[in-house]
Amino acid sequence: MILTKNPEPVMRVALLDFNGGRVNRGTGALQKLALDVGFDIVDTFDVRKKQLPRVSDYKVFLCTGGPNDPREWGQNNDNPDDNWGQGVFNVFDDILDHNTQHPNEPKRLVTICHSFQMFCHHKELGELHARENGTLIGIHPHYPTPDASEAKTTVFGNAPKVLYTFESRDYRVTPIDCADGKSDYIPVTMDAHGSLTSIASRDGNIIGMQFHPEATAEQVGPMLHLESNIATQEAIIKAHGKDALDRMRENVSGLTTTHDILRDFVAGSLCLQKLQLAA
Repeated sequence: MILTKNPEPVMRVALLDFNGGRVNRGTGALQKLALDVGFDIVDTFDVRKKQLPRVSDYKVFLCTGGPNDPREWGQNNDNPDDNWGQGVFNVFDDILDHNTQHPNEPKRLVTICHSFQMFCHHKELGELHARENGTLIGIHPHYPTPDASEAKTTVFGNAPKVLYTFESRDYRVTPIDCADGKSDYIPVTMDAHGSLTSIASRDGNIIGMQFHPEATAEQVGPMLHLESNIATQEAIIKAHGKDALDRMRENVSGLTTTHDILRDFVAGSLCLQKLQLAA
């Protein structure tokens, strides 16, 4: 009899793409990050085309940013087939239901920018508004909330007093009180204008960020310096002034911290998945 060792199970991650086919850097950056930390396959789903993962098939779910109004996901269209957002909310709920029923075998979820806004709306963690001053683009500071210390057991545990992050958004989340000790979510950071910019579930299995932690200093630095990206620099100056561009150039290295937070969460999700399979 010839004995053979079973091959290692394939490690898969579900990537929910909210970009609707629009060219972007975030989707590719998330795919690369997942592969770099050790996942074997990234299955990508175009959620605006109602392509959705079956929650039972995955342990880890990454949700991208995306364009357009996060308050509109087809629910107001005459054709109910256009309501792509309800399917996304169903995925969120299925993940949460699983974690409630199986706390020792949790699934993990990341939401970023557009998907973060939709998650906050769905779970009533905040109200969505258009930004009063138009598009926010560039590198901006975020500050821990008074309740951020409760997130020390999550991936945010070693976050500094100020997080510098890359942002590109037209909308913001005004927090509804989720810090009364009764909510399942901890408001971790806010921006200088009082908008909610990151959350963590108390069990550590869900994180959400208004900013783009998949952006690295190596990716963003050239956008702020090279003449080939002068249009981006002019847009920043128009929106925020020349001093703001100079501050962004000074703080671009801070993106390493937020990228590491995301990377640690995704890597930890892979380790958790391997432990669950070995159990």
